[in-house]
Amino acid sequence: MAIHMMEISGKIANVVFYKMYGKNFVRSAPKKTKRSKAMKQRNRNFGVASRSGRLLRLMLHEAIPFPKNRSMQSRFSGAISKWMGNRNTRDIGAENNIAQLADFQFNDHSSIRKSWKINPLISVTAQGNLRITIPAFVPIECFLAPANAVSASLVLITASCNLEKATPGESFPIIFDFDLNNRETGKKQVDIPIKMEPGTFMVTVCSLVFSVKTKNAVEKLEDPAFLPSSVIDARYF
Repeated sequence: MAIHMMEISGKIANVVFYKMYGKNFVRSAPKKTKRSKAMKQRNRNFGVASRSGRLLRLMLHEAIPFPKNRSMQSRFSGAISKWMGNRNTRDIGAENNIAQLADFQFNDHSSIRKSWKINPLISVTAQGNLRITIPAFVPIECFLAPANAVSASLVLITASCNLEKATPGESFPIIFDFDLNNRETGKKQVDIPIKMEPGTFMVTVCSLVFSVKTKNAVEKLEDPAFLPSSVIDARYF
């Protein structure tokens, strides 16, 4: 507890003398906490994750329904930081299917896994391209669509950055439009010629936008409950 005393200021041992509102007080000096190397590395990694997360969000803008949401921004950077842990970026080896980012939801109110029953297959070809494969499916059976929905736009974006340097890489958007009917779609396969140099952090995001029929027109639905956007693949080279 601070006490009133004669006029004096400064620090003696672990005691601090100070003046506030015209009165003199004394309190114990805060204890210094010695941070371990692991703690220091984790703090540095949080900065790296924040910068990389911001770069990726900018490149993934078209697939993120509410890009200015602060909570989402923090959660995304936090997921990257959690994956990095207390490892130096130079010591992180190549990794596929990064668990900390698996099914990351950019919109808490909706989920790709619940809105679309199909799981795209992401792989790397012998030629060094990223391959996205969508099996054949029946739209009316596989989309959890809102009432009066007539079509769905599936947005897939793969984006990359250099993790250590926090520099932008490349971004490849792909859009498929599906009418909500009972006709089976054909299998779709796209090869993306994205660079996979050492130090590259890459994520693929999938989002959905439904179009609904109103009295006067067909409009894109902006209801958060039907705007899923999720990470479907994350890897490090």
